[in-house]
Amino acid sequence: MNQQFCKVGAIHPLGEGQKGIDLLENQYEYFRARAEEVKATNAKFGDFLERKAQKVQRLLNELL
Repeated sequence: MNQQFCKVGAIHPLGEGQKGIDLLENQYEYFRARAEEVKATNAKFGDFLERKAQKVQRLLNELL
C-alpha cells in the first residue's frame, strides 16, 4: 500500500518580516469585517470568526 499525502490542514509559513505582518493584518481585517456581516444572520458563525480574529490579533501582538 502506498503512502498518501493530504493537504487538508496544511500549514504554510507566513513569510519573513513585513510581508508576514501585512498578511496577518489583512486576515485580521477580513475576519473582523466578515464577523460583523454574518453576526445578524448566524451568531455562531459570527462568534467563530471573531475568535479567529482574536487569535490573529494575538499573533500580531507577539510579532510586534
